[in-house]
Amino acid sequence: MNRSMVGALAPLLAVAALATAIPGTAAAAGASTVNGTVTVPAGVDATHVHALLLDSSGSEAAESPVTDSTGSTTTGTYTFADVANGTYEVYFIDSHGTDDLVPTYYGGATTFASATGVLITGDDTLTASTLASGGAISGTVTDPNSGDAGTSIEACLIGTPDPGQAAYGGTTVDGRLCSAGTVSAGTYSVGGLVPGDAYVLRYRFDNTTAGFTDDLYVDGSSLTADLGSATDFTPQSGSEVTAPIAVPALGSITGTATTPAGVPDTAFTVEATDGAGTALDPAVTFSSGAYTIAGLLPGSYRLDFLPDSSLIAQQYYSAAVTLATATPVAVTGGAATPNIDVTLTAAATISGTVAAAQGGADLGGLEVDVLDANGDVIASTFTNANGTYSIGGLPAGTWYLRFDGGSAFGGTDYAQEFYGGSSTLAGSASVVLTAGESLVGVNQALMVQSTIVPGPPTLTNGAFSGLYDNRVALRFKLTFGTGTAGYLASFRIKLPKNISWNKSKIGTDLVLAHDTFTHVIKSGQLVITFPTGKKTVSFELKAGGITVTKAIEAKAAAHAIASEEIAVAAISTTGLTTSLSFTVNQPH
Repeated sequence: MNRSMVGALAPLLAVAALATAIPGTAAAAGASTVNGTVTVPAGVDATHVHALLLDSSGSEAAESPVTDSTGSTTTGTYTFADVANGTYEVYFIDSHGTDDLVPTYYGGATTFASATGVLITGDDTLTASTLASGGAISGTVTDPNSGDAGTSIEACLIGTPDPGQAAYGGTTVDGRLCSAGTVSAGTYSVGGLVPGDAYVLRYRFDNTTAGFTDDLYVDGSSLTADLGSATDFTPQSGSEVTAPIAVPALGSITGTATTPAGVPDTAFTVEATDGAGTALDPAVTFSSGAYTIAGLLPGSYRLDFLPDSSLIAQQYYSAAVTLATATPVAVTGGAATPNIDVTLTAAATISGTVAAAQGGADLGGLEVDVLDANGDVIASTFTNANGTYSIGGLPAGTWYLRFDGGSAFGGTDYAQEFYGGSSTLAGSASVVLTAGESLVGVNQALMVQSTIVPGPPTLTNGAFSGLYDNRVALRFKLTFGTGTAGYLASFRIKLPKNISWNKSKIGTDLVLAHDTFTHVIKSGQLVITFPTGKKTVSFELKAGGITVTKAIEAKAAAHAIASEEIAVAAISTTGLTTSLSFTVNQPH
């Protein structure tokens, strides 16, 4: 059962009793009609069930409400019409959201992967299916902010939604399908949950009294904004998991942001990031430069002042230019933290042209980064087709420019350089900006990569996260040294034990900016191949392209994983293979 799906399914429930096939395939030659019956527990109305027909990819092929044509309220029938020959799965779900039935596939399975396929070669009547009552999570709610008025509870499945659930719709959080429950008079209950599956509880303030408009999650008996630290609940069939929720008194942050002369005093927004690095979206109000961030859990926050005008530089409290160096602001429950004031500065801009040192050709499609003294990137852009670039929104200060090189428009590879021609940050020329300055003519001439002096590849900026909720993301930068042996033809990635590639998601979640490539999975390794040699590759696989076992999820949730190593093998255009790796500590 998924109460949150009810609204999303209103169009489905209004359809005729006969199922509709996918547009463009209805009434196909040789199409078949498939019938079946569904039985539900005593006291439940079978017509509250809806049936979906899913093809082998998990996409909806047809749908049908269950109708009472048997004379028994606990048994109903469904019909799929105009079904093309093939193998399908039949999925049943409580469409009213009131009967706490477990979403079930034909044959009794609760997942698409384990369901019994139905081969359709002609008109057929399937054997009867039986739906059972599901598990539940319930408990008391103590909320000193506004009682439980205007709040809601949702139980969200851990991991990617099953194809049947995804096809049926419903609200999601971070890729998880959520079942809504009720909060009334200090108690709540969410039913119809799949027995044995793990859920997190999402607590939502839907009123303006508390002020918090973002999602909070149950951690033990309290709340957190960090999904990674949320408690996993595993209900069983016909039983309830008891989870009392004690909502802390919420606090707030107030202050004034003074904008430069001539810039409206509302030309900015404020974003609060908690100690776990989670960027929040609480209610923020403004009035003549004064701001209030309401509905914050007790804790420590860093504030990011984001300009709505190109005339203001982005900065953090207090006058920091990176999140890591921002001054934390402490919030106490039930109280306001006042006088968190900032003076916003006029934004500076750096612009120039990147050209080839030999011949002077304009180099488009190359990345330009602005770095601080530690080498951290504070802003970046790409050169236009004519080689020009412009990076705005910069605060006053001393900065460094890195011209990343790589394959420019036209296919020629150029060496990475820092401003002034140095190959290292330490030897590069700095750029000093004053508030509001527009610094032009910051030009760079890049050398073509040497074809004489070989050099080894390097692996940097490696990051690997999301083990705790099966939403794993992976990224790194692979740079080859100079010379023929330093051009990259392909590379392959080996994942740690109990972590594997999600073949169905890699095609959409794999990102290699500005690169043409092909990919394939061989012997459990992801292999990336380029049609021409590359110098620098920025690899990113967004959350969803990798899956983990439940055992790893549990260890990550308990912070029991000390480190994980990602192994990479880089193959040059001359056939030379170099093994590299990076280790991520506490990849939760």
